[in-house]
Amino acid sequence: MSDSTHIDFCVKSRTLNVQHITQLLQVAPTSGFGPNERYIGKAKHGDAIVNVERIRPSFGVWHLSTEGEIGSNSVEDHARLLIDRLRPAKDGIENLLQDAAYEVILSLWCVGLRGFDVSSNTLSQLASISKYVSVRFFEAEEISTSAVNAS
Repeated sequence: MSDSTHIDFCVKSRTLNVQHITQLLQVAPTSGFGPNERYIGKAKHGDAIVNVERIRPSFGVWHLSTEGEIGSNSVEDHARLLIDRLRPAKDGIENLLQDAAYEVILSLWCVGLRGFDVSSNTLSQLASISKYVSVRFFEAEEISTSAVNAS
């Protein structure tokens, strides 16, 4: 598995309306869905993969991700990108942070055989745009070409 770093900014609520959050923040989401929304998903029936109608959970999520946006695996670089992208939404984010109906969550994802560093200033800015910051670190084993060829 190759290294993969990104940061997700999510707004979650039992009353979430994706269009309302998009208007409030003036930023297009990467994805989003409303509470109890119907959608077509996949399911395995025997050996076949089929489309099935499913229902989203009782909450909705407005989601903005840096995944695939830049070629860097630096958490600092992804954080700067997200902060810059959300800078115009500062007032809207502040409204969401003050409204108990919404959870505003940041998830930092880092996959690979390394840790990461983030400057205190950047970490402070990330904390200021969220109620929660979660760090997801997954260690991935690298398989060398010589080990594969030897087997």
